[in-house]
Amino acid sequence: QSLITPPRDTFFPWSDGGQNCPALKFSQVEFVAVLALLMYENRLSIVREDGETEEQARERVK
Repeated sequence: QSLITPPRDTFFPWSDGGQNCPALKFSQVEFVAVLALLMYENRLSIVREDGETEEQARERVK
């Protein structure tokens, strides 16, 4: 195996290089908005395993 070094001005989306993604902030905001919408429209709950208390289940999913 060999490591390839890309040319200096290569475009890498979401990178911090010289030609970073112009839509970086937009994509970050969009991601948070979609995640918030999913959490607003749906509920998550912890499914306890056999013999597990509520506290043990909460600790397991941290």
